[in-house]
Amino acid sequence: MQEFGGYNYEKDFKDYTNLVWVNGDMDPWVTGCPHKAVNEDSPVLYVKNGAHHQDSFLPKKGDPEQLT
Repeated sequence: MQEFGGYNYEKDFKDYTNLVWVNGDMDPWVTGCPHKAVNEDSPVLYVKNGAHHQDSFLPKKGDPEQLT
């Protein structure tokens, strides 16, 4: 984990750009995910009823409105 960062995301990812953090409240990993943007080029999006990697799949019927 040390080589990829993540212990202090505000410090580790402060210089990253073009990165969008997508979190969902149904995601079991949400407690370890960033909850606020570290800079203006890396926003954090919160998807109500969203889950882990749900944003990586093609849209389907039943997707939460916030995701579509």
